[in-house]
Amino acid sequence: MKNRQRRFPLSYQRFATIVKMFCHGFRNIFGPVDLIITVGYDYAEDLRPSMWKHGKEKKVVRIASYPNLAYQKFKPDVDVVNNISDSLEYLQNSLIGCTPKKPHDISGVRKRIEELLEDQTENTEGLLVNQVMGKINKVLGNGTLVSDVGFFRHFAVLFSKINKPNGFITSAGCSTFGFGLPAAMAAKMANRDELVILVCGDGGFHSNSQDLETAVRYNLPIVIVLLNNNSNGLIRLYQSLGHQETYPPAVNFGKVDFVQLAKANGCEGFYASNLTELELSLEKAIKLNKPVLIEVPIVYHNEVGERFRSLDVE
Repeated sequence: MKNRQRRFPLSYQRFATIVKMFCHGFRNIFGPVDLIITVGYDYAEDLRPSMWKHGKEKKVVRIASYPNLAYQKFKPDVDVVNNISDSLEYLQNSLIGCTPKKPHDISGVRKRIEELLEDQTENTEGLLVNQVMGKINKVLGNGTLVSDVGFFRHFAVLFSKINKPNGFITSAGCSTFGFGLPAAMAAKMANRDELVILVCGDGGFHSNSQDLETAVRYNLPIVIVLLNNNSNGLIRLYQSLGHQETYPPAVNFGKVDFVQLAKANGCEGFYASNLTELELSLEKAIKLNKPVLIEVPIVYHNEVGERFRSLDVE
């Protein structure tokens, strides 16, 4: 398993966001760039070289402590296999005295992300994942956010506000459904005094939902935000992209009452059908200091994430 770590504080003005597959706005972030430096980049993660080939022709430098095992797919112009800290220190020293280029203006992208986080539009079908992330950001503080695997994870990566290393944990390489709940319990065991919030979908959560009882038995007060659209949304997305159709018997589920499932395992459970209820449920869950599941009905605008296109600002 690989976990994704934010190294730049959100206050750093040249930090745009973490980019994922199906996340539009690439031309704004990568278009004017003429040099890509990848540090510890793993091809198994959800960022492919084709995703940064927008705009200017680019040279690519790879810096890692291990050889490039995906050389048939990822062919950097310069490949540096060395201690990463030493390599970055050498690079920094080499730039002393160089005339800096004018920074690319990414304020439009940052502004659009904030607008989507603050979106208060009520949708009768369910909340949008960016709206859910906006509420989670307000209560997370210096806690840890764990994301299971699913379509929602692309939103969680893009819209989460994490200011510390290891503050965002997910299965970025293997992309294992059901990773979220045991990972959140492990994060809580490692940092008992730290708030841990898990974001998961109904599909992935079905893989390990029995561990709700484990969280209760070990007294691990994690907050589980379960995004429910009664389907395996990521598989449905891949079917749609690959075959222009989906196979409903394989990806659509019947209605499951996750609040009652949580209570049957000894957890507290809430249902939040709107933004106000979600905000109140999060605040209450944190105060309870016990395992809590919050079920949230969600909706995607379409199969390829229409809201991401709004990052393509001029």
